[in-house]
Amino acid sequence: MGEVLKNDFTLPSDVITVKYIKRKKGMASNVGDDHVISGGMLSGSIKKFQAPLLKNGSIANVLTREEKVYLEEATGLDLSVYGDFWTTHYVTLFKDDNLFDLSNPMDYISYKIMSSQEVC
Repeated sequence: MGEVLKNDFTLPSDVITVKYIKRKKGMASNVGDDHVISGGMLSGSIKKFQAPLLKNGSIANVLTREEKVYLEEATGLDLSVYGDFWTTHYVTLFKDDNLFDLSNPMDYISYKIMSSQEVC
């Protein structure tokens, strides 16, 4: 018989802001704050992130079992790490502030992907 999972998980009602940290290095080291490349990133440019890979090349599981069950039901998506979702879903960040409403299932998934990143 299959195991019945009691799921008490609910999405939080927080809104998270991800900010770009400006750095004075490379081509942007000698420009003013009002320059188009100030901080090391062009205005209007983006950075894309995916779920991280493990050392063996497989996709890291960024969701807990309870989160996965809840989010699959809420979105109708297959969130198995063996499915296509994780190879095609990107989190896109802009130079301006990026808001993630954690009560939105897709924003919550994006938040979990960003939380799993090892960026400096």
